Amino acid sequence: MKKVVITGGPCSGKTTLIEHLSKQNFEVVTEGAIELIEELNKKMGVEKQKEWRKENLEEFQKMIVAKQIEKESKIRAGKDEVVFFDRGLYGSLAFSKLAKVQIDRDLLLTIKSHAYDIVFLLETLSNFQQRAETGRTSNREKSIVIGELIGEVYEENGIEVIFVKEMSVKERVAFIKGHLNL
Repeated sequence: MKKVVITGGPCSGKTTLIEHLSKQNFEVVTEGAIELIEELNKKMGVEKQKEWRKENLEEFQKMIVAKQIEKESKIRAGKDEVVFFDRGLYGSLAFSKLAKVQIDRDLLLTIKSHAYDIVFLLETLSNFQQRAETGRTSNREKSIVIGELIGEVYEENGIEVIFVKEMSVKERVAFIKGHLNL
């Protein structure tokens, strides 16, 4: 099976692209962090969730990794199929690096035990939408920095990163599928 990560900073079009690929009958693994934020919002409310995350970033990253591993363990694809991942596990390393939070050794080993074949790093969209009401905390400038860090983390771990400029969803899908010979 070929494991392909679609990633980038917040508001780079990852989820929209993943949804389009899903509609084309590719197996996809959605982003665990978004689901976790939604779960925490239901438990705590948006403002308390954001406050808790600031104070417990290491614990939050551990929760994201656990959620993502749970999601990835449900892959049904065969050996000759392509699976697309919305962000993938290495995003946690980039977010931790940005916040200057040390990742413990066990979590680092857990993340690095999950291999991906290639990463498509999406450019942050020019019409950035903060979506603060959902509990997200990024702005466009921070998104660009996060995207760069994510690309660095994947490259540092020996995974090829292909940059995808801002263009229509249809053009991005065609670019990625063309690069993968699909």
